[in-house]
Amino acid sequence: MSAQEQILERGTTLRPAEYQYLANAADLVARLGARTAVLEETQRGTELFAWTLTPPRWRFHTTIGWPRSAPGRALVAHPWKIAGALHVVGSPSSRHFLGVRIEYGDGIARFVGPDEIVDVHGRVTAARGGRSAVPEGATPLAEVDARRDYFIDGVLLALARGFHAEVKLSPVEGDRWKIHVISAANDDYDFFAAKLLRAPEAPFRGLYKAWTLSELLLPLGEYVQLGFLGSAKHPALHASWDGTLRDYGSVPVATEFYLEE
Repeated sequence: MSAQEQILERGTTLRPAEYQYLANAADLVARLGARTAVLEETQRGTELFAWTLTPPRWRFHTTIGWPRSAPGRALVAHPWKIAGALHVVGSPSSRHFLGVRIEYGDGIARFVGPDEIVDVHGRVTAARGGRSAVPEGATPLAEVDARRDYFIDGVLLALARGFHAEVKLSPVEGDRWKIHVISAANDDYDFFAAKLLRAPEAPFRGLYKAWTLSELLLPLGEYVQLGFLGSAKHPALHASWDGTLRDYGSVPVATEFYLEE
C-alpha cells in the first residue's frame, strides 16, 4: 500500500516555537554524526532522542510541549530525513505558518506544513517514552549549576588552540567552586560555579572533543546543570536544562546530553 493510499493516524501539531526548536535539534544531531534518531509522542510531550556508537560517543535527548493523556507513535529514522522534512514543510518567517502537523502510517511519517507535505520512511512503532541521555548504572562523581555562556567561551578557546577541552572542578574560598576549561596549550579558562550540588570526593579531569561539546551546548538555556559520571579517570559529562520556549504562551522544554571522553 502506498503512502497516498494509507489511512494515516493524526499525531501532534508543532507550534512555531516547538517546530523551530525541534528542527534545530534534528539538524544538530545529524551534523554531529548520529545515524539514527527517534521522534516520538509520549505522555511527556514530543521527544527526540539520538546517539552515536563511535567516538566521541554521545547521547542527546529533548522533550518539547505539554504532557498528554496517552502516548502516541514513534518514528525511527535517519536524523537528516527528519531534519530535512521539517525544513521543507515549515517556514516560521511565513505569515501563513501556524505549525507543522505529523501523521503516522505503516512505516511512514508525514510532515504537513502550510504549503508542503513530506513523507519520511522509517520504522513506526508505539511510543516508548522514559528515555534518558544517561546510561543506566552511571555513577555520579560531581554536579554543579553553571552559566552556559561562560562554559561555551572556555570550550571555544580550547577549540581555537586544539581539538580537546579538559574540564575540572576546584574548591576556592568558603564553599565556592570553580570550573576550569583547559586547552591543549594549557590556557586555563575558569569561572565560578553558580551552585554546587554534589562535591567530588576526589580530584578528576574530563577530556572532551571541543567541537562536539560546543555544539551540544548550543540548544541549552542560560543556566545548565553539569554532572560528571562514571570513572574518575575517564568521566563522562552530563549537561541538562529545563526551560520554556516563547510562542503563543510558554512551552516547556527539557534538553540534555551525555558525552564520553
